[in-house]
Amino acid sequence: MGFAKTNASRQIDQLIDSLPEPEVGPQRREYSGKFNVRIPKSLLAALASEAEAEGVSLNQLVLAKLALHLQVR
Repeated sequence: MGFAKTNASRQIDQLIDSLPEPEVGPQRREYSGKFNVRIPKSLLAALASEAEAEGVSLNQLVLAKLALHLQVR
């Protein structure tokens, strides 16, 4: 994927890697599966362009990128 090779992608990876591990507790929350996030227009344009080049929706591309960071390392 083209965006994955950019400096912006590496910076995002570093920020995600620096986040603390979520606390695991006895309570379990219900999630809707939706959330809104604000990103720079230039990042949105890059993601949309990559999604189009890959032949997938923007949602599918972002989901795949997020899932990569949730894999056990």
